[in-house]
Amino acid sequence: MKRTRRVWSTCLGTGSAGEMPFRVRNAAGEYRWFLTRAEPLRASDGTLLYWIGVNLEIDDAKQAEDALRKSEKELREVVDTIPALIHTARPDGYIDYFNKRWLEYFGVTLDEVAGWNWTAVIHAEDVEGILTRWRACLMTGEIFEYETRVRGANGEHRWMFHRKVPLRDANGNIVKWYGSSMDIHERKTAEEALRSSEAYLAEAQRLSQTGSFGWKRDTGEIVWSDETYRIFAYEHAVKPTIDLVLQRVHPEDRPDFLKVIESASAGVTQFEHTYRLRLPDGSVKHVHALAHASQDASGNREFVGAVTDITERKTAEESLRSSEAYLAEAQRLSRTGSWAWSAATGGPSYWSEECHRVLGFDPANRLPRGEDFFQQVHPDDRNGFRELAETAIRDKAYFITLPKALRPSMVFF
Repeated sequence: MKRTRRVWSTCLGTGSAGEMPFRVRNAAGEYRWFLTRAEPLRASDGTLLYWIGVNLEIDDAKQAEDALRKSEKELREVVDTIPALIHTARPDGYIDYFNKRWLEYFGVTLDEVAGWNWTAVIHAEDVEGILTRWRACLMTGEIFEYETRVRGANGEHRWMFHRKVPLRDANGNIVKWYGSSMDIHERKTAEEALRSSEAYLAEAQRLSQTGSFGWKRDTGEIVWSDETYRIFAYEHAVKPTIDLVLQRVHPEDRPDFLKVIESASAGVTQFEHTYRLRLPDGSVKHVHALAHASQDASGNREFVGAVTDITERKTAEESLRSSEAYLAEAQRLSRTGSWAWSAATGGPSYWSEECHRVLGFDPANRLPRGEDFFQQVHPDDRNGFRELAETAIRDKAYFITLPKALRPSMVFF
């Protein structure tokens, strides 16, 4: 009543129109809502002649408004109690609501993060990206989805997945955006750890020239690591198959390779094989493969293994064998033998073939003992040579001498 009188007094004092809702009791004793509006009627010179008033019953509308406000209040209470991060936005992108759980996470009030102030709690590296995506969705009306790091009340950032869905009216116009956010920090941390682990593994495989593979014999499906693709010189877009591997295997090694594949198909649980590859550029590569089979609950078998590029090792071994052959031939031509003496055993630990020949021993027999060696020295030089050798061994000193040797054929030289 006081408010009604105040509005009416204002209209009389200012001569301006006014309106206000109020309740009126009907004959049944019930109060119903009305909206009254008073308009001044003036003469041509502006003199107020009288007031025209209109009363409109709005009780049904008020009841609907009250019911809506009550429903919204109850919904807010429900949203504030559920373990979810909920927010809403206006059609222009202005965030007008964060539920209680969100505000507790932020450690702030709604006013501090409403509108566009929420960008202050987004990690600096993620702000530009989320704003660009949000503005694009506001233009197109597409569902918004994005991942960012959000700072909590404790100052720590956690990864969140944000999703907003537009609510449209009967004409298709967006009237509201409803959003939710999900804490995905553990998942993102695990993903980053996995990516790091995969990167370390890939680098280790590159450095060791060892690739990994999986082969499901029942389906023929093969999975290769990056290094395996490199070893076999195939592009990553190529789907690996046994036939593609066979194309790379050196023609002379294909029969043995096929035997290994056949044995794996027949049920062996592991295999190991060394073979050569002939690449498209004509070069030859040596590889060593080994794998073992595992079986799941359904009985499906899969071989998991590794393949190593051993070309450098093979090349080094062949170079070593060539060097040994050249050395042996040089010793034969120069009649020079080489040997090594073990202080631990008191006898030779190595004799070259030429050393055997010079001293009259058969290389096919066991390595001569120390006493056998001294017995080949001429009796006149034997004691002196023994003393010299023992002193050199004890003192780890270099020595040179020219004793005469006695061969089994009793020939002196």
